[in-house]
Amino acid sequence: MDDAFFLERAFDRAATDLRRIVHAIAGRYRVRGEPLTWRRLHDIEAEALSDLGLRCRHDAPLLDLFSPSPEHNLPHSDEAVCVSGVQRVPLITWFVFDVYGLAATPALRPPQVQYETAATP
Repeated sequence: MDDAFFLERAFDRAATDLRRIVHAIAGRYRVRGEPLTWRRLHDIEAEALSDLGLRCRHDAPLLDLFSPSPEHNLPHSDEAVCVSGVQRVPLITWFVFDVYGLAATPALRPPQVQYETAATP
C-alpha cells in the first residue's frame, strides 16, 4: 500500500465526519424553516470547518482541501441560493445543498477530488 491509499482513506474519513457536522448545522436552520441564503451557506461552511472536534480529529492540511477556494466565487448576499447556472461547487457546499434538497439538481455535479501525496506531512 502506498501513501496515496492512506491519503484517500484519511480524506474519506474527514469527508464523512464533515458531512455529519454540516448536516447537523444546516439541519438546525432547515428545521426552523429558514431558507438557504448565500450568506447562511457561507456561515454554515465556516462553522463546520471551525468545529473543534473536526480540527482535533483531522490534520489542518487535509481540512484545507474542503475549504471553498476563491475561484468558486459564490455570492455573499442575503438572497436565496439559486443553483441555476452553478456548474461546480466545493464538496462542503454540496453537503449543505444535500440538506436543503438542492443536491438532486441535475445541473450540479459532485466535485472531483484529486489526491496529492505531497499534502501529507
